Amino acid sequence: YSADRQITVNSEPVPLNELEDRLRTLFEDRREKTMFIMGAGTLRYGVRESGFPAAGRIIVFDNLSRGTRGNIAAALRDPRVTLVEGDIRDAETVRRAVERARPEVVLHLAAQPIVRRSFADPTETFAVNVMGTVHVLDAVRATDSVRSVVVVTSDKCYRNLEEGRPFREDDPRGGHD
Repeated sequence: YSADRQITVNSEPVPLNELEDRLRTLFEDRREKTMFIMGAGTLRYGVRESGFPAAGRIIVFDNLSRGTRGNIAAALRDPRVTLVEGDIRDAETVRRAVERARPEVVLHLAAQPIVRRSFADPTETFAVNVMGTVHVLDAVRATDSVRSVVVVTSDKCYRNLEEGRPFREDDPRGGHD
């Protein structure tokens, strides 16, 4: 990550190069714990290379609509990683997967992030991004093992004015892929 790029965590700007350390703190002294990752795209380079902290088990939930098993082959070679193929738009599938995994941490990265595609098919984008998040949060509420939830969103909807600061909700829209 570049040091000048930032995200907001609990209303606090965090440089992207510090995100790995923030995630690692979720797992201090918990190497036997389970992390449930919604969305496999970030694992295309493997678990360690993708910056995810050590965990006892890593369950990845994805429908592979934007990729293939081959894209995450490096991650799947790690014996701690299991891929669960499912669609975030299906509330019951999400609930069952989270319930079976009994994770301590849920990292929600699944999304339809392509701006131009959202213009062409807003209903699909809403189903994936909004209702998919609702399904994840409902599944988490129903699973007593979950201690932490990290919901990651995209800044692609914002026009990049190269101001060197994190985006704010009132920044101008108009992002491009």
